[in-house]
Amino acid sequence: MPVLARLDMPLVVRPDQAALIFAGTLGLCLLASAWSSRRIARIDPAIVFRG
Repeated sequence: MPVLARLDMPLVVRPDQAALIFAGTLGLCLLASAWSSRRIARIDPAIVFRG
């Protein structure tokens, strides 16, 4: 049995809150991937492939 149910504290998430959480999570993921892709694009290929 979940802890919140035992404490008589049901977790209620409205559809607009779920959409906001989803959009925020998606936005942060896109921002992080764009930032890392930008850093990778600036690397000199000679440094990456030197052996």
